[in-house]
Amino acid sequence: MYEYLRQHPDVFMPYDKGRFWKAKEPHFYASDLDIKDRVRINNLDEYTELFQHAKNESRIGESSALYLYSTAAVEQICQLALDTDSDIKIVIMLRPPVEMIQSWHRDCIRWGHEDIVSLQKAVEAEPDRKKGKRIPKYSEYPSMLLYSEMGKYLRHVQQYINSFGSDNVHIILLEDLDLEPKATYQALLEFLGVDSTFVPDFEIHNQASKMDANDVGVQQLKMFLLNNTRFVYPLFKKLSTSQQQFIRSLPKYLLPKKNKESTNQRFIEKLGTSYKSEVEQLGKILNRDLTHWQNQVLSEK
Repeated sequence: MYEYLRQHPDVFMPYDKGRFWKAKEPHFYASDLDIKDRVRINNLDEYTELFQHAKNESRIGESSALYLYSTAAVEQICQLALDTDSDIKIVIMLRPPVEMIQSWHRDCIRWGHEDIVSLQKAVEAEPDRKKGKRIPKYSEYPSMLLYSEMGKYLRHVQQYINSFGSDNVHIILLEDLDLEPKATYQALLEFLGVDSTFVPDFEIHNQASKMDANDVGVQQLKMFLLNNTRFVYPLFKKLSTSQQQFIRSLPKYLLPKKNKESTNQRFIEKLGTSYKSEVEQLGKILNRDLTHWQNQVLSEK
């Protein structure tokens, strides 16, 4: 949705090819989530700089997904609305909890933030992680490794509705965007009060990644090199594209292969059942029957 909004002539969303994720999801207001500085902007001047190229767009925004879980973000954005007398709109996109957890776990492995390849074992590690134990050395999101907690949307959604009012909070289900992208996008544009006839290029972005056990070691090695060999980076940049790609591929071939650990289907089903009450109450808020979320518990791929 970030990419689709960025195409709209009346909407400004920050973009910086050189630091794509930090510009797309600066998480500036999420000071309570223990997000490391390398992936979060915590300086007001740097944050303001993201919007320096905004012109006469009707809407200016950003898309920090983890704001959903941040109490500080709710409070600070509320204060921003009061201080600037701005008509602030909140957009929340949701998907079935277990599906989201599986996706987030794979992403954490992909980017070197997680070192437990089995989702089941990662969830079982949560009691220790709440005590600050068993946190991967190079994890940029320590507080976001509590996967089962991340599936509990209800409290966070209600917090935004209570703070901004239901008229200023627009909730999108990812399944609607998948099945009816044009209608879902148009409804969002109407909510934002911008030209709803505009149709973007509905190219699919952020497709699910397929990770295997060996990817954990690869990403951990990459994070180690990133944090300990910055002095050679200028030399690396002088190499040709093919030479850079060859060097980037070496860890995958040099590290010993590991067998993938599959997650027990009963565990997945039990995890899905744990959100039954939450899903039912969320369905009432949305005036939607979300029963299929309980029947849509997928085995880990």
